[in-house]
Amino acid sequence: MKKNLVWFLVIMMVCLPIGMAMAEGAVSEAVAFDWTPVLTVAIRAVAAVAAAFLVYWLEKYVRPWLEEKGLAYAADCAVYTAEALLGRFCGEDKWKLALRKMQEKGYNIDTDKVLDALRCAWKKLDLSQMLAGEKGMDEAMLAEEELLIGEEAKPPETI
Repeated sequence: MKKNLVWFLVIMMVCLPIGMAMAEGAVSEAVAFDWTPVLTVAIRAVAAVAAAFLVYWLEKYVRPWLEEKGLAYAADCAVYTAEALLGRFCGEDKWKLALRKMQEKGYNIDTDKVLDALRCAWKKLDLSQMLAGEKGMDEAMLAEEELLIGEEAKPPETI
């Protein structure tokens, strides 16, 4: 029953314009087809597909890059802020302050990604101080040991 109704509607949709054209006497003339609606639909479909690919590309490649860039910038800011507020020779206090600053900015400080970004910023600050002549190599080694305390830097107690 449903198939018959669908076929009837399809035939009516095809025959109705032909019947109207015959009633007006326009069958003898060349029937001009208006391509505007077809082109409009085609352009909209292409634009929709292009927009979908653009959104996919943004989500897959651009967003993670921006998040990492923002994380590195936030870590730099936290480490340089801690250095400016506390000064030299306060390694552990500066590390705690940098962690607190990152937590205040909304980052989860328990993830390796955030800790790696902070360590990278810390090392960048160390290297810039060594290049400027403010810090010697022995001080840099001590600062690096302070940074790794509590992690894998401790030797095993027993074998």
